[in-house]
Amino acid sequence: MKKFLGLFVALLLLVSSSAYSAVGYQKNGADSGSIAVLNIEGAADADSFDGSTLTLYSKGPMSGVSTIVSTVSKLSAANLAFGILNLVGASKTFSMGDGLYDGQEITIVKVDDNPNVLKLDFSIDAVGSRTVQTGWSTVTWATAKGGWVTLTWIDSTVGWIITGSSPSGVTIAY
Repeated sequence: MKKFLGLFVALLLLVSSSAYSAVGYQKNGADSGSIAVLNIEGAADADSFDGSTLTLYSKGPMSGVSTIVSTVSKLSAANLAFGILNLVGASKTFSMGDGLYDGQEITIVKVDDNPNVLKLDFSIDAVGSRTVQTGWSTVTWATAKGGWVTLTWIDSTVGWIITGSSPSGVTIAY
């Protein structure tokens, strides 16, 4: 009976007590203190630490969808500020600029059924102004809607890489 009572008391203490742990914060490899509160916010570019609260700011948009039409010949920073780009319009070959930050992801989706073919091809830009991509040369969207490709900007040396695509509706030339 004493073993049962001892086990019961141990389990009761285990279930009813809280556990706390300190979390350290380093900036640029140097210890900066302990964290009591961790906030994660969007839309800024620098972290802040006031001695007990660390606020981490995520780079880039938390979400967002934009639509581009076939009159665009090169996707600009304004187009790339969204996580999803919907393609609509007439047949067109277009390119895109550098990513806004390392690790940026963007998904490009054809959203309308029409007989038009859309193609992403960086070779249409002048040699000095071409954006870098690695492992692929073009992406072509077929006439049916629903084809998508996800690109990730690694850095200015590697450029855009393909990290995912729909099983149908796009053709990727390597």
